[in-house]
Amino acid sequence: MSDLEHDIHDASVWLAKALTESGYLADFSLESLRELDRFVEEHTDGHGAVSGPLATDTGPRLWAIGAYTGEVIRRRCGGGTWWTEDDGTTPEIGTELRLSSGTVLWPMARAVARVRQGSEHSLFGYGAVISDG
Repeated sequence: MSDLEHDIHDASVWLAKALTESGYLADFSLESLRELDRFVEEHTDGHGAVSGPLATDTGPRLWAIGAYTGEVIRRRCGGGTWWTEDDGTTPEIGTELRLSSGTVLWPMARAVARVRQGSEHSLFGYGAVISDG
């Protein structure tokens, strides 16, 4: 396992545990992305302002939301590889998930869009379209 894959695994497991302890379903199922949307909805205003657990360490927490989202999709789609270009320019948000099918996703960027731009960037919708398409 590469360092990136290890970091993503750790972040997604950490997020699943934190969500579960807070009463959300976080079992890496597609349905758990609905719960992740609910969590984001409860701790944002839909226009980028965050509160509660998202108000501290916001960047790493958004990255963990992206990691969890990507891991749900990767598992549903039969695998894939995480990849980033380590050129020093926003590697966190540019982290890619390359699915076995050849589809390339940016789940960390989707997590940021979900927080900054609201429910039209649903994590559940993203996962459902990708994994059922």
